[in-house]
Amino acid sequence: MALPDNRISDPSVEGDWILAEVRMSIISKILDYEDGGIAINNPSEGLLFQVWRGRLVGGITVPQIILDVPSNPGAGETIIYAASNITEFSFTFDRNMAPVIVFIQDNEAKIRWYDSAEEDYVIDNIGPGIHSPRAFHDDKRSMQTESSDVLISYLRYGNLYYRQQRDRYTVEYLLAENIGGTILRVGMTDKMRVQFLIT
Repeated sequence: MALPDNRISDPSVEGDWILAEVRMSIISKILDYEDGGIAINNPSEGLLFQVWRGRLVGGITVPQIILDVPSNPGAGETIIYAASNITEFSFTFDRNMAPVIVFIQDNEAKIRWYDSAEEDYVIDNIGPGIHSPRAFHDDKRSMQTESSDVLISYLRYGNLYYRQQRDRYTVEYLLAENIGGTILRVGMTDKMRVQFLIT
């Protein structure tokens, strides 16, 4: 678990972004990058096989969240989700290479993820007042299969929160109060810690 005791390190342990996180200088509300496997729903080559790109395209009427692999354009694009009034998003993959997206729709934050109990994708509403949501799989190394997790972080009324897949995203953990700003980056560093960049 990359956030032991569900809290931020004190004192903080800063490090350099690794893997796809180096591309985070160009992410935005409608563009995201994440390390992932060889194909969607195919974890056979692990979760560090290649860098995936996610884009929100199509305008406000019927925007689509599309995933592709920039280094392999021949593999094509996959529309993961499409709905009206989506204004920002972020994505990652779970251990089975099922896409997990967090997005803002009609000013409310929602999570779309594969629920093995339902054997289908589900959408959970996590409420209003949220901005700059980020999805992230904390430690994708193969030896961390049992302890790694998908994290959803966001800001609500100036406070930093996160949720995790092992709780089915139903438990909200408060990490920091009265910090304001926007989450620009969240990812693993060379110190093997989850790091947030908020400005």
